[in-house]
Amino acid sequence: MSNRSMHLIFATAVMIASASGASAQLFYSHTSGSPDGDGFVWDEFPEGGLNNLSDGNQFDTPDGVSYNNFTGNDTFFDDNYQAAGNAPNINGDAWWGNPRDDEAFPQANIHFFNSPFGGAQTLDFDFAWAIAGQDAPDFLELEIYDYEAGIEGEDLFTFVYVELDQAWNAGGAFGGFDGRSGTVFLDIFDLTDENTGEPFTEIEDVLITVADVGTSGGTGEFAIDNVSIDGGVGGGSEVIFTGNSGTIIFENGTTITSNYLRKPGTATFSTIVVSNVGTEDTTFSTTFDNVNGLTPGVPDSGKFVAAGSDAFTNSPLGSVDQNSPSGHYSLDVNLFNDSNPSDPINFLTARIGLHDAPSLGGAQNVDVSAGEQVTLSNAAAPAGGLRAGVEITSTLFSGGFAVLDGVTAGAKVLPGESASSTSITFDRYGKLNGTYNGTLTVNMEMKSQLGFFLNDAETLDRVYSLSFDLDSTNIDTVNFAASEELGPRKIGVNNATMAATILDGTSTAAQTVVMTPGGNPEFGESDPSADLTGDPVDVSFSASGDLYVLQYTFDEGNLPGGLSEADILPLAYETGQQDWINALGLNSDGGAGEAFFLGSFADYLLGTDGTLDPADLSAYGVDPANNMAWVVLDYNSLFGFGRFAGAAIPGDFNNDGDVNGLDFLDWQRNPAIGDLADWQANYGQPLSAAEVVPEPSSAVLLMLGALALCGVSTSRR
Repeated sequence: MSNRSMHLIFATAVMIASASGASAQLFYSHTSGSPDGDGFVWDEFPEGGLNNLSDGNQFDTPDGVSYNNFTGNDTFFDDNYQAAGNAPNINGDAWWGNPRDDEAFPQANIHFFNSPFGGAQTLDFDFAWAIAGQDAPDFLELEIYDYEAGIEGEDLFTFVYVELDQAWNAGGAFGGFDGRSGTVFLDIFDLTDENTGEPFTEIEDVLITVADVGTSGGTGEFAIDNVSIDGGVGGGSEVIFTGNSGTIIFENGTTITSNYLRKPGTATFSTIVVSNVGTEDTTFSTTFDNVNGLTPGVPDSGKFVAAGSDAFTNSPLGSVDQNSPSGHYSLDVNLFNDSNPSDPINFLTARIGLHDAPSLGGAQNVDVSAGEQVTLSNAAAPAGGLRAGVEITSTLFSGGFAVLDGVTAGAKVLPGESASSTSITFDRYGKLNGTYNGTLTVNMEMKSQLGFFLNDAETLDRVYSLSFDLDSTNIDTVNFAASEELGPRKIGVNNATMAATILDGTSTAAQTVVMTPGGNPEFGESDPSADLTGDPVDVSFSASGDLYVLQYTFDEGNLPGGLSEADILPLAYETGQQDWINALGLNSDGGAGEAFFLGSFADYLLGTDGTLDPADLSAYGVDPANNMAWVVLDYNSLFGFGRFAGAAIPGDFNNDGDVNGLDFLDWQRNPAIGDLADWQANYGQPLSAAEVVPEPSSAVLLMLGALALCGVSTSRR
């Protein structure tokens, strides 16, 4: 049997595995004609008589397979052999002969290099021999060639030695000595060049050495029968091991593994599909050998499987205490076609892998600002044993952190391996200087040692504590493309007293935007025009006029005495006047769209059409829960947030430092807010102006009278 072992993974059902593609599927019983024969006349043009192949001659089958006789004597395609009739694997017509040692090195040869399909992937045949006066040798030597497949077109060559494991009495004509027989299995996956070790790509020439039974009198005998090329089968039925509802063929020597986590209980290898790919019904039987730690189940005997149908082996094939030491436990399963002896025996290894639980590691306290990364490791499997791996199913972050790669969903950490992030991000925008903490929760599912399905797998999680020491960002310069969004998380600055960032907006042209924390121009003055909550911020667009939302984060402990968060105003420093003024007044609408909202900008949008547009210009708000203020602007300036200093001007009903039409609108909405006479007396007066204020002009009074008669709409949308 082939020594090749293909390792597959078996879970609750056989998983898909690929079998080598066959270039031709032929089977020769060496019987002439049809329907019981091979469809043609063997040695149709005989040189020494019907069905004879004389020494030194070649016969080509209609399929292009060549038989060559170099035995020193005639060979035959019939059943007139003597000793081989006692061999258990030679039945009916066979290719046989009595080799002579007159030939320097008697050989029978089968080759494919003249065939339409080139070479074979596999070649199987039954062989028997005997020699008068002594027991026959129990090993057969073959020479195998793959022409022009090697490096620089050199031939590949190797010897194969096959054990003839069946002994039988050769009969009186051979003195009652033992003959020997067995089955030859050749597969390119087993073959490498004798000198270079280079693997074969196909089998082109097979020389079968029969010199060990060659005599001068021709008193030895060999026979070859049931030649199968690339899996060809004679007769009407053929049974094979399959998976995936019969669509996957398991090659001989395949190892199928069912993986389990160690725990109390019993681990079982349940069953394997047997498919009859032939044209006649049959029965099959199974046997077990090479048992390694598994308790075998009950083998099959005469189980029926119809042509073109599937059946299952008895279940379970084997079992083991699931709490046994980790490692592999196995047995070999042999499959026999009861009604078709020409159908070669199929065999595979059924294996159970018991896994120790993962042993996870990796520092769980990660200082992101110091460049540390998240690492998830798994201990190596114990000597001679198995350990489960893990696959990350999801990750959950808090505190503004995110891991971009390495430790992400879909990553597997097998025994002795580790996964590490290479990039952890921290959302610094809108945050003051300080140390920020968050977590990363990694959710995982156990897998087998090779990363496949694991029976009784458990889910796991591992929590990492992340920290980031945020220092000052004293300038931020970003080049924006035309139509690129200005925020969020695109640009921003911060220090110990403030953090400013652009939340929303679209760049109408390719441009550069610069933000810097600015100094208060009135710092140290005895009579400042405004009390600020923190350092102001300078915002500069190289292309003017873009609509944007400026968000400002303040330290609640720095609020000017008596200032409520809800009363914080957006201010702009007017360089000509050298005073802080209401920032809304310098918008292109002159502040006409002024509207205050108590809450975040995101909450404000919920009450609109959901997107920032020109109708939102001059809206502003304060989010006391997060110590943030925001304002919708469309110009460059040095901006601050706070209140106007000194006593309020009578008639400044909205407390924005100016007595203007906006105050009149507030009074109209709520006359209880103050005395209209104060507004009339101080109209046009900013907070820093002289105490004597001229009365409103007659034109203004006429306008206000008309507004009073017609009514004023206060709805923005």
